[in-house]
Amino acid sequence: MKFGLILFAITVVLYPTSQLLLKMGMNQVGGVNSVGQLFSFGLLFRVITNIYIISGVTLAVMNLVIWLGAISTLNISYLYPFGSISYIVLTVLAHFVLKESIAPIQWLGICVIMIGCFLINR
Repeated sequence: MKFGLILFAITVVLYPTSQLLLKMGMNQVGGVNSVGQLFSFGLLFRVITNIYIISGVTLAVMNLVIWLGAISTLNISYLYPFGSISYIVLTVLAHFVLKESIAPIQWLGICVIMIGCFLINR
């Protein structure tokens, strides 16, 4: 069980980090304003050659493998709700790394998530 919790803790950090890297890559690649643009060769080439996106996808795949290890040893009904902690990690990372502003209502939502995780653990 302890090994499963360690794996889970890694996923709580790894997943938001992968998402942050993907966002940083897309900030470099540029915004997508249409379905046609989304599937254009030029955009796809910039996406698959961007180091942030490559790193983000790599971490996402690593996260999947680690997550499979965690759910193989622990109850998913217990783990999955705790996975919402990764939303908190992502919000904090976005605030400090990407300089995104976080509205007070979002901070309140984070508090609600934390209360929910506490209640699930009781």
